[in-house]
Amino acid sequence: MVVIVSSLLFLPLDTLKVEKVFDASGIEALIVAVANGDVNLTGWEKNEIKVVAYEIYPEGKASQKARMVMEKRGKEIVIKEEKPGVNNSGVNFFVYVPSLSSFSISTVNGDVECKGINGAVNISVTNGDVEFKEIEGSLSVSSTNGDVSGLVDERIDSLCVSTVNGDIYLRVKTENPWILVDNVSGEIISDFPYNGKERGSPKLVISTTNGDVKIEK
Repeated sequence: MVVIVSSLLFLPLDTLKVEKVFDASGIEALIVAVANGDVNLTGWEKNEIKVVAYEIYPEGKASQKARMVMEKRGKEIVIKEEKPGVNNSGVNFFVYVPSLSSFSISTVNGDVECKGINGAVNISVTNGDVEFKEIEGSLSVSSTNGDVSGLVDERIDSLCVSTVNGDIYLRVKTENPWILVDNVSGEIISDFPYNGKERGSPKLVISTTNGDVKIEK
C-alpha cells in the first residue's frame, strides 16, 4: 500500500463562525448540501431554525474558504456551499430545528449526526459516517464508503438504510420490529428475525454491499 499525505494537512487553519436564525413559521422543509464538512442536526422546541457554521480554511488564506448559502426559499430553508473551498477548506454545520415535514441532508467527505428530529428525514452521504437517535417519523439513509449506526425505538415509523463499503449497527428498543436484510459480501448478526416474514413494527429495511450488519436489542 502506498499512502500519499498532502503537506496541506499540517498547515495551520483559521476558523470563522457564522450564525443565522430563521423563523420556522410556515417552513415545511430543510435542505442541507455540504462538500467537505460535517452536519449535526438537533431537534428542539423553539419555533425557529438556528444555523451555526464553522468555516475552516488555511491560515491567512480567506480567499480559499467556501462560500455558503443560508436562506429562505418559499417554504424551505436551504443551507449549502455555493462554492466549495479549496485545499483544507470546508464548513461544519450545527443546525437546531423544530418539527418540520421533511429534512434532506447530503454530504461529501463529511459525517452526519441527527438527534431528536421530528419529521421525514432523508440522508445521503459519500465518504462519511451517519449516526442517529431519537428520530420521530421516517428515516432513509444512503451511504457510500461509510458506516451507519443508530438507535431505533418506538418513536420511529420506518427505517431504510443502504450502504456500499460500510457497516450497519442498530440498537433496536422495540419488542417486535419487522426487519428485512439484504446483504452481499458481508456478515449478518441479529437478535431479531430478519427475513421479513414476521409481523411487527417499526419497519426496517436494510441493504449492504461489502459491509456487515449487526442488530442488537
